[in-house]
Amino acid sequence: MADAPRYHFSMATCSNCASTLDPAWRFCIFCGTPVIPAAIRPDAAASATKTGPALPTTLSILAIIFGILIGVATIVFLVSRAH
Repeated sequence: MADAPRYHFSMATCSNCASTLDPAWRFCIFCGTPVIPAAIRPDAAASATKTGPALPTTLSILAIIFGILIGVATIVFLVSRAH
């Protein structure tokens, strides 16, 4: 049996407050701005470049690795002092 086709609906954001909008809304529930094609723009996350999210991801990974190394060094130091 074939799977049903999947459709991807792009979320939109309010042009006034940048909140995520539901396509069925006529007004932004956060600021009251009318939701019409001229008042919405594509979601900022969907239009981000590849270099945008790479920096926080890289910094997060480096912070995790640094934390692990400090933890291992602390354990090795404490075990070596116990003997």
